[in-house]
Amino acid sequence: MTIAAFTASAYMGPVAPAQQAAAWEQVLPGSADRILKMAEEQQKHRHHLERTSVEGAARRAWWVSG
Repeated sequence: MTIAAFTASAYMGPVAPAQQAAAWEQVLPGSADRILKMAEEQQKHRHHLERTSVEGAARRAWWVSG
């Protein structure tokens, strides 16, 4: 007889819970830092796109109203 079991979990947000990050570190040391760095770089990119969009809208509004 074979018995199998598994556990599933879910989370919401940009970063996993600390227990999950610790598990990643056990499997692949440095992985939690890599994942956090990836989230930080994505945030920088998103902020850059938002800034570009807002600045472009401001320039267009200036040209239309001027």
